[in-house]
Amino acid sequence: MRKLMFLLFCFVFQWSFSQEQKADTLSYDVFISLVKKHHPIAKQADLKILDAEAKLLKSRGLFDPKIESNFSQKEFKDTKYYKEFSSTFKIPLWYGVDIKATYEDNDGKYLDPSLTVPDNGLYNVGISLPIAQDFIFNKRDIGVKKAKEYGNLAKEEKRKLILDLIYDASLAYFYWYKSELDVQVFENSLTNARTRFEATKKSFIQGEKAAIDTLEAKIILDSRRLGLENAQMMREKAKLNVSNYLWLKDVPVEIQNKVTPTEVNENRLTELAQSVFTNDQLVENHPKIKMLQSKLDISKLDVKLKKNALLPKINLEYNFLSPNLNSVQSLDIDNYKFKVKFSLPIFLRKERGDLRLTKNKIRDLEYQTKQQTLEIQNKIKAYQIEYNSIVKQKELAIVNTKNYGKLVKAEERKFFLGESALFTINYREQKWIEAQLKNNDLLFKLVKTKISLIQNSGIEL
Repeated sequence: MRKLMFLLFCFVFQWSFSQEQKADTLSYDVFISLVKKHHPIAKQADLKILDAEAKLLKSRGLFDPKIESNFSQKEFKDTKYYKEFSSTFKIPLWYGVDIKATYEDNDGKYLDPSLTVPDNGLYNVGISLPIAQDFIFNKRDIGVKKAKEYGNLAKEEKRKLILDLIYDASLAYFYWYKSELDVQVFENSLTNARTRFEATKKSFIQGEKAAIDTLEAKIILDSRRLGLENAQMMREKAKLNVSNYLWLKDVPVEIQNKVTPTEVNENRLTELAQSVFTNDQLVENHPKIKMLQSKLDISKLDVKLKKNALLPKINLEYNFLSPNLNSVQSLDIDNYKFKVKFSLPIFLRKERGDLRLTKNKIRDLEYQTKQQTLEIQNKIKAYQIEYNSIVKQKELAIVNTKNYGKLVKAEERKFFLGESALFTINYREQKWIEAQLKNNDLLFKLVKTKISLIQNSGIEL
């Protein structure tokens, strides 16, 4: 069922990219598109953004208006000791300022005199203002700014997750393609070995070849079968590894046996890899560096908050009092309630310790940024060296493979004319097989180097 779902989906998806593509193949572009859209890690990366949005929403909640009400009453032996009721509507603003409107209705025989209000209750409208700690920098303002930085951090974390996912998935796909090429090499060699075995056996029956030649041809035939069996095993393992990256609607799907990878189109990979050579700003835009920069910005905001904690707490609160709020004129400046609150730890050891820890964290992040930048730069340089070397090796390997193929073809003609020994042609063909396998290895290494160069430069495929 999973295979059927995958084939149906894959066919429709492939048709949308190229109507000429066969239904029993899976191209690299289609494969990567499926990975980006359906793989759990890709969806996990989206959760990073959702988490950041939730943090920003939570931090903005500190500015939400609030309604508070308190009611307290005591009666004992038919005596109403007191009844206290208050309801407050508070609006938090930037810079630690709060606007408050309160209604109080209190009475009772033993009510605290300071709580006495007119018969219709008492209204007060006022403002609470910190003039030292929490005035410019406070948890509300810094919290929102930090949440925005966490959003930037989440974007870079998502980028890194996607980059790593595409890197691993790409290597899995291209190793599958390389293993498919290896199978073709051994299938061709098996066909040649079978043809020579049948020809040698026929020659033996006609008395033209010795029995030992037939035995040698049979040994080579069985050896080619062993090589093909091993290559097929490696291909199936590679195909299963590719299946690890294929999901459809949160259900893993398995590649059907008949599905094969398409020929690698290296043009786009080559363009992206070569663009790294001419772009000096890639390291600065790498997700690892951007993540560290976001963490630095968050820590710098923390420093402002920790420095703010060194200031004394001085809060001023002023409220206009009025028995009614029918008009603005009812607010008389002669009727007010004023409060000053002051506090300051004597030694400030906790606050100074928090500030030092935060500054140490900043230095640590700065060291990490320098080290990561150097490592990324050196990795890019190393892959550039490797890229240039493998390109040259591959060019030589292609020529070498063609020449070995010519030797085998020439030796085959001599063999069927009776001018060459079976040992000689088998020896030359073995070298040809090794050259073809080497060429396949270099193809995979070249593609791997290109992808590594792209991934370590922070470029998304």
